Amino acid sequence: MKHIYYILVISVMAFSLFSCQGDELESKDNVGYLRVALEQSTEVNTKADVTYKPKQMRVVIKNADGVEKFATNDHTADLEGKELSLKQGEYTIEAVSYGWDGNSGADRAYYTGKTTVTIEKGKTATANLVCSLANVKVTVAFEQAFLDKLGNGSIKVQVKSATSSVTPVDFAPNGTSVAYFPVSDLTVAYTVVSVAGKTSSKELPISKVSAKDHYILNFKNQSTGTGNVTVTVDPTMNQYTYDFTVDPNAKNGATLSANPWSQFVYLTASDITLDSGELSSLKFQYRIKDTETWMDVATTVNAAEYSAAATLKGLTVATAYEYRLTDGEISVATGEFTTETEIALYNGSFDKWYTNGKIIYAIDQADATQSDSNDYLISFWDSGNPGASMGNANPTSGESTIVHTSGGMSAKLASQFVGIGGILGQFAAGNLYTGHFVTTIGTSGAELQFGSSFTSRPTQLHGYVHYTPGTVDYVSDKAPLAKGDTDQNDIYIALSDKSAPYTINTKEGTFINYDTDPNIIAYGKLSDADRGSTNNAWREFTIDLKYRDLSRQPKYIIIVASASRYGDYFEGSSSSVMYVDDFSLIYGDTPQVQE
Repeated sequence: MKHIYYILVISVMAFSLFSCQGDELESKDNVGYLRVALEQSTEVNTKADVTYKPKQMRVVIKNADGVEKFATNDHTADLEGKELSLKQGEYTIEAVSYGWDGNSGADRAYYTGKTTVTIEKGKTATANLVCSLANVKVTVAFEQAFLDKLGNGSIKVQVKSATSSVTPVDFAPNGTSVAYFPVSDLTVAYTVVSVAGKTSSKELPISKVSAKDHYILNFKNQSTGTGNVTVTVDPTMNQYTYDFTVDPNAKNGATLSANPWSQFVYLTASDITLDSGELSSLKFQYRIKDTETWMDVATTVNAAEYSAAATLKGLTVATAYEYRLTDGEISVATGEFTTETEIALYNGSFDKWYTNGKIIYAIDQADATQSDSNDYLISFWDSGNPGASMGNANPTSGESTIVHTSGGMSAKLASQFVGIGGILGQFAAGNLYTGHFVTTIGTSGAELQFGSSFTSRPTQLHGYVHYTPGTVDYVSDKAPLAKGDTDQNDIYIALSDKSAPYTINTKEGTFINYDTDPNIIAYGKLSDADRGSTNNAWREFTIDLKYRDLSRQPKYIIIVASASRYGDYFEGSSSSVMYVDDFSLIYGDTPQVQE
């Protein structure tokens, strides 16, 4: 039997009140009368929702042609205690909770109803409009015995709708207990954290959801064994009861860690405990954050060490992911990571050059905003030009005729003797490096800073070199070449997690020992096969970065290119010329490891 909770009595009103009726009132000979009663359906949720009284219902009346003849957003103000006169014919009457768009949910229940009626001349018709729940109700309850045993542990239950515009709802003891969702599939996920800090998680999809459904989720105590779910259905009420039995002191747990690079991630789990004690079935799964489908990852399990590891490739740059360790049923532990951004090498094309006073820099003018106490610019790339400018020289400059990429520029590194005042002077290698020229030290040295800020982890440096070595005419007792030898070039790259750039002092011989310095994370240099003359042509090269630690994050990148390999010791040929072009960083998925 239906429970009438609201009756809209529509009475005869003057033309001024219902001017929107239009031609229905043209002739009283064709007019009939309508009474409408709104009822709540008892098919579903009556016991749970008998106290629900919609404050405002939108009512729309249309004729047989679908033309709207009456509408109100407030049935109480515009229809209650009134009677409506209509021209004879067929009409459709529809009511819906005001503000419901068919997708809204979670905040409250929404009702809707629809019926048809025939208006006859001079007669009164009564339309019974039965309103029923338009969305899906979810109720979450926690058994007191379960909460007592959980103690200072915690449980979080989340229900998520397949309708992406609907925000997932979190349920917890003494928190939200009822929510409403649009008609679409649901996912129930819960996570229990025991007092000991062990985690047990599980997800359960609920499909074939219909309007009027009521899902009751009960979380109950289970003292031992693996948790399970039982479902009880009451078809007379469209009521589905899910009983989750969970051990609040579950031993499931693990310590997870993720080491994400730009295209791949290393996943590890340690201190694994599992109720079943059978670790061989464990595996990692992953998904893009806030998506639905979990995907398996090939996982290596070491049962003796209670650990697991996996390398996941093919990821998207700068993207947030979720991952978990699972046995296929229970989620033992969960975590999140975000892949790194692939930072491009600034001005790796060497198309940008700027002259500040007498000094040439491999930077864009727009980036030339900082200077130090000597008025030397602080930028990503620098060279020995600030020191050589004292002799009105720039061993490093932009070149537009010998280029790898047509229409662009390259960097020309020309070793030379730089005289000062026609009396003093020094050999200056044509060079380019990431860092900053700090100051000259008399005529016999300089202080430099090696390293520009950088936080990504590339796997290779790729580029092109065009080199014409000269005969060594300047030597040092600290370098291996002798006069008459053929000069050698050099290109290398390193990543450092030192808190500041390295200080280089060429007068005192303070350099970086890339083989032993503890702050060097990765290092790579031009192979011997790629050194030497390129026979007046461009030679492509690739330098592998060999990592000494796959978990540390760099703070600085060091790239050095020199036309004279031992120019730091003022040794080389004053006629050696090297062009470099189109440097780029490669972000692969298999970094080299130094043995």
